[in-house]
Amino acid sequence: MNALVTHRYASPLARILVLLTALSLLVLAQACSQGPEKGQETAAKDAAGTDSAGGKLILYACPMNDVPPLPTPGKCPVCGMELTPVVMGDTEPGAAARISLSPEQLRLAGVRTAPVEKRYVTATIQLFGKMEYDDAFITDINAPTNGILDKVYIRRTGEYIRTDQKLLDFYSAEFQEIEAEILELAKLVPDAVAAQIGVAPNPALRKSSGPPPDENRVREALGRIAVLRGRLSAFGLTKRDLGQVLRLEQPTGLITVRMPVLTSGVGGVIIENKTVQGAYVNKGTTLARVADPHFIWANFDAYEKDYPWLRIGQVIEFTSPARPGETFASKITNIEPIFDEKSLTYRVGVGYNDYRTLFRPGMSLRATVKATLDREGRPTPYADSLERAP
Repeated sequence: MNALVTHRYASPLARILVLLTALSLLVLAQACSQGPEKGQETAAKDAAGTDSAGGKLILYACPMNDVPPLPTPGKCPVCGMELTPVVMGDTEPGAAARISLSPEQLRLAGVRTAPVEKRYVTATIQLFGKMEYDDAFITDINAPTNGILDKVYIRRTGEYIRTDQKLLDFYSAEFQEIEAEILELAKLVPDAVAAQIGVAPNPALRKSSGPPPDENRVREALGRIAVLRGRLSAFGLTKRDLGQVLRLEQPTGLITVRMPVLTSGVGGVIIENKTVQGAYVNKGTTLARVADPHFIWANFDAYEKDYPWLRIGQVIEFTSPARPGETFASKITNIEPIFDEKSLTYRVGVGYNDYRTLFRPGMSLRATVKATLDREGRPTPYADSLERAP
């Protein structure tokens, strides 16, 4: 019994184990006595960093916002840029978060301030579109009757044609019959025909072997000539063309189709040419289309969000890359009521009097509309003066 006790206490390893166990119990008891709140405060302080300025918490942010704000200065681990110190606010628990920017930082961020005031709501609408010829000032050149295109003077699409310039010579058998009848009547009453039309007939028409006609025959001839003149006018012939008929010895059946007088009176541009020399066409067939170059139409595409702000009569300003540095003003002429299902846009039409012929069809445009809501919340046609709301 005594020998066994002496052997257990005499072992050095046993004494070391007992000593380590006692030290561990002392450390555990001391950690438990500190409490959980003190440990959490210490961890939060270590995680947030120790930098502060006058009681304000400072974090370091990446200028490119690649990573969240870091508690310590240095370089961004993503972009490598130097971190910028940002004062976040009071370090006291429960304080509202704040951010402070220098005047230079405010300028770079585009932050602007203005005094609070009551005003009508305004908006600036950006539109994009293209230029076209105005359909209201496009003239169709149609075949006056059934016949053949004897000679075509139009060379190509886009050609500029002066007023009263020849477009084509049109042969018609019906017109030739009318010419022949007028020439026969002119032989009976050449002086009366000349007085009615205002053109002296061909001297060959005065050669008549028969006796002079009586008054009734002259009256019938003049009445018939008036009817034939009406038929020729239906073909588009002018008084000058009728004079040309009376100067003939034999009917030709040719109608000269000329450039009509457009609104601007300066001629027009051939935008469509379907003429083929020698081709037979029916009455009313469109042979060519002529546009007045002084009247153009701008088509802009507007989105659904722009619809409440746009109204007919609003002032619109537009620019074109073809005229750098110039701004052109007009008014909204038409707003189409149907939306395009594919692009989810609708057309806004603007008419413009291009008296200097600066634009051509297909040119791209960029427009701006400044809209202002009135007292009833509707866009007003004019937004030049922003009234102060009552």
